[in-house]
Amino acid sequence: MSKSSRTQLLVPIAVMGATWAVRRAMDSAYHRATGDSPPAKDSNTSLTRALTWAISTAVVIAAIEVIISRALSTSDEPAGLLAGDETGNGELTTAETATA
Repeated sequence: MSKSSRTQLLVPIAVMGATWAVRRAMDSAYHRATGDSPPAKDSNTSLTRALTWAISTAVVIAAIEVIISRALSTSDEPAGLLAGDETGNGELTTAETATA
């Protein structure tokens, strides 16, 4: 099995595990901070509060997914380098910009 195939299998599994763990941690933190269950699970909560919770949860989970996907990716170039960027600072020089 090639490294790319292993990564294609590993990334979704890692994302699902991390999503589950982060979701539990966020629910637990909300419960400790407020003494109530998270708004998405409580039908007595206002729509505004429930939507705010849903959006914040989605943003955190999406960020975790991007971080894991990038950390486990098999890119030919190191993370943060642009094509033709020899310096590693993420910027192309004038000459590199003209040829890129």
